Amino acid sequence: MKIASQHAWKDKDYKPRHDWPGDTFVQWGGSGVVLGKNPYTTAFFEAFPDKNVSSAGGFIRGEGPTIEEAEAAAFAKFTKQGECNHLWGREKYRNSGQLCRHCRAFRCDQLKEVVILGRHRKPVEWWEAHTLEIDSGSKYVRILRLRAKLFGITERPPKATATDAFIASILPESDEPHPPAPVEIGGAE
Repeated sequence: MKIASQHAWKDKDYKPRHDWPGDTFVQWGGSGVVLGKNPYTTAFFEAFPDKNVSSAGGFIRGEGPTIEEAEAAAFAKFTKQGECNHLWGREKYRNSGQLCRHCRAFRCDQLKEVVILGRHRKPVEWWEAHTLEIDSGSKYVRILRLRAKLFGITERPPKATATDAFIASILPESDEPHPPAPVEIGGAE
């Protein structure tokens, strides 16, 4: 078991009571805040089981009045998930996350991300085009390159700014498209 480094100073008097297998990473707290419609404060114990040793989910959290009771709740979940014959499903997750339909264990990195193609079916905007020159393997740049190849790049609009519009609104209207050329005074022979 690996213990989070903050327990060298935070809640350092508590030592885990259960034998967490392998490189399971654990952390705990005496007063964690749970956000939501009705937020509350509780003692908690969190475990991230070693995938090589256990078939339990990737994240287990137990709550209770004390850290010891929270660890007992987390270990009960861990035991239940370890004994389950998992049936994984995406449910609402579109990333690589999934839940077991029997024990509600959560796992990541088992499936590939679901890509919604409609959001990429548009040309690259002219102001995004400079990003295509970046030598990066990032997902964002790869998607931009694919969009540019399939749908092109929009044209940059003519130079018209808010200042241009303001100047045009205060200048008197004239029949001439451009102001007259300056006249050179004196000197040219």
